[in-house]
Amino acid sequence: MAVRLAWNDVRSAVLAQDESTITAGMHLAEEIAAASDGRTRKQAEQLAAYCSACILEPQEPVGSTWALARLVTW
Repeated sequence: MAVRLAWNDVRSAVLAQDESTITAGMHLAEEIAAASDGRTRKQAEQLAAYCSACILEPQEPVGSTWALARLVTW
């Protein structure tokens, strides 16, 4: 549950280009990964990697992929 909430916060931070929140999300994910195993650990590791990539290579925000999917669905 904590990882899911962290993902939500990080997504919002990415759209707002809020590096401090992304960094906090990365640190939280690393702590969860270190204290967990199985699926929770894997999800936390993925979140930490995502946060790291967002910090190292920031990109312009992109619209929702759901909106794009609706446009190209026949």
